[in-house]
Amino acid sequence: MTKTKWTKIGNLEWSEVLGKMDWEYAKKKCEKLGGRLPTRLELSELVDRYDNPLKMSDYYWSSTEFTSYSAYCVYFDNGLACSYGKPYFVLVRCVRPIKN
Repeated sequence: MTKTKWTKIGNLEWSEVLGKMDWEYAKKKCEKLGGRLPTRLELSELVDRYDNPLKMSDYYWSSTEFTSYSAYCVYFDNGLACSYGKPYFVLVRCVRPIKN
């Protein structure tokens, strides 16, 4: 098993891109790695505040639900949020608090 790489940005560590997966699996995968899906605002902050330091593009899942069957994604080419159905496969990065 390969070890996940994490990058410190602000007060969080961000995992490497874990690939595309549905929302439920993404949440479980992040928990298994000791993290969680980032919120819509945390993803947007990477673009707005930190100028996309991870050079992300495409859509990424957030933990922020839109309805019971959809959740927000953030598109990193322009920072806009949209909602997708939870069964769709979307890119994933996890976050976790920085360990002291």
